[in-house]
Amino acid sequence: MSSTLPPIRVVHHWACSGGTIISRSLAQLPRVVLLSEVHPLAHLRLHPPSSGYLPTDVVQQLSLARNGRDPALCIAAWQGSMLALQAATSQQNQVLVLRSHSHIDFFCGGLAAEESMVSRSLRAKAALLELLTVRHPLDSWLSILTNQWHRHFAGGDLESFCRRALRMLDACRAMPWLRYEEFSLNPASALQAMAHVLQLEPMNRSLHNDDIQAIQLSGDSGRRADVISARPRRPIPENQKSAIQQALNDGADSSYMRLCHRLGYNPDPAATHPFLGLNADFPHRLEL
Repeated sequence: MSSTLPPIRVVHHWACSGGTIISRSLAQLPRVVLLSEVHPLAHLRLHPPSSGYLPTDVVQQLSLARNGRDPALCIAAWQGSMLALQAATSQQNQVLVLRSHSHIDFFCGGLAAEESMVSRSLRAKAALLELLTVRHPLDSWLSILTNQWHRHFAGGDLESFCRRALRMLDACRAMPWLRYEEFSLNPASALQAMAHVLQLEPMNRSLHNDDIQAIQLSGDSGRRADVISARPRRPIPENQKSAIQQALNDGADSSYMRLCHRLGYNPDPAATHPFLGLNADFPHRLEL
């Protein structure tokens, strides 16, 4: 199967890191069919499955108690549908792009996974072209707090979030990666760089805000602007300031500081956008 199918494109990012607007931009590229926030075990790990009328969602039906909630069956159904879809889109001269719901793997439950389940489940069946996008951890964390998604993982604090993000970086170490802040400052160049990595046809015209508004995707957990632009940092809650200061004081012993260092971010909470102040210590960063 993998020798005859073209590669499947997969985009990874953690929650509240600009992934929706980046994915909406990728969806504007010629011939792209983009599936948003996909994961074969979502109904087993994050959302309880509905037992209502589900004529097309095979994986959701397999996630119901009456069918045993067997992860192996869910993954088998997922693999079959993705490979069949890849073959069909290729025959129609289209390109399949998957936006992985990596939050389930790395930011849910007691322990972070060692790798993306989307990648793991498909790698043995087809070649993959993968891309990681990131954002300053403090800005992601402030948005996660607003959405109360810190309740999804053990610890539920800034250091726990950053430890899990570091684990995700280890899992994605071989992938080219892009900072959301650079995308927001220069979306045209960033989109061209991402298209090159994913072997997608570049846009033959300028990307307009009307194009972004026309694409509806799941996610959209941030401030929901339809204009790609630099954003000031959210106000830091009083109950978070001591934890941030402790991370700054701990230096290299702090997961927050190590994460900022690896991705080339200024850890200072008072820094102004684009929050870039260090040389990244993580390979394969996209150059714009």
